[in-house]
Amino acid sequence: MKYLKYIFVPALVGLLISCDAFSDPDLPIPLDETMENTGAFLRVLEVETAAFDILNLETAAYEFSAEYWDDEGQSLLDNVTFYASYQSVDGSVELDRASFKTVNFSEFSEHETSGWPSANFSLAIADINAALGIDAEDNSLGDRYQIDWTLNLTDGRSFTVDDMSPAVSGGFFNSPSFANVDVSARIEPELFVGTYRFTQQNNGSLGPVFGVPNVYSGMEFEADLAVDPNNDFNGRVFEEAYLAAFGAGAHSNQIIIRLAEDTDNNSVTLAGSFNSGLSCGGPPLQIGPETQQLSQFDLEDDSEFTFALNDNTESACGGSPTMVTFQVEKI
Repeated sequence: MKYLKYIFVPALVGLLISCDAFSDPDLPIPLDETMENTGAFLRVLEVETAAFDILNLETAAYEFSAEYWDDEGQSLLDNVTFYASYQSVDGSVELDRASFKTVNFSEFSEHETSGWPSANFSLAIADINAALGIDAEDNSLGDRYQIDWTLNLTDGRSFTVDDMSPAVSGGFFNSPSFANVDVSARIEPELFVGTYRFTQQNNGSLGPVFGVPNVYSGMEFEADLAVDPNNDFNGRVFEEAYLAAFGAGAHSNQIIIRLAEDTDNNSVTLAGSFNSGLSCGGPPLQIGPETQQLSQFDLEDDSEFTFALNDNTESACGGSPTMVTFQVEKI
């Protein structure tokens, strides 16, 4: 064990120093060393509506604001093309990616703070369904759409989610170039807020490898749940440190409280992946949404619920992806 710790910790120390540069929200825009190989991206500023409301599908839309950057002074954007694919909640229907909307650069305006071109985007489920051939009457709670976008430049280049490095897709730059958007139901803002005790029910991915079973700061910790400002529809957020055992600081953990048609399938999991920026020379250590139905909540009782996540999604440092559950109780 001492030998493993010896070879692992020095690598982490160096990585902690280097990755902090990308997680500091007060850094100037842009960082040349981060940007030089990234030709263009949309930086998401705020997500106003993060799901499609099952009760209002005629007008439901995924809405967000973003600003644009390219390596030629924000001068090259021709348009942004949006695409969507679909999977029904029961997995019986999957539809391949299709384009459904194009926003031209003429629709952007200068952001008052950064001076970058910015725009508000409203991506209606009606437009997506029309492009994919879906009848809204067939939509159910838990149906999932994956939306992504391509930046088409005037010089002929295009940039997609595959061109976004971790330093650009997460942290300050917040440019993932895709979003998972579910057909869901609103969770009222007074529910699932307050101080909760999280108790980890099984060891994380690094338990067998480095003797660190806890995903966060301990096998038990307390955290304040609040409505996620980037998803007040069914999102909550708490501050905790993934890989705290290796000196990582607390960060925002965004979760989704998702009501299902069959309430046995209600779920509470991460809204997306969180990349720690740490590795052992290979893929990064990160956490992501559960891949099995292990979480659960009762909409009539927010005093307790089961939260689940997928630890070490990229099999870093000799560990394997591990589903980890937490029993969560209101204090």
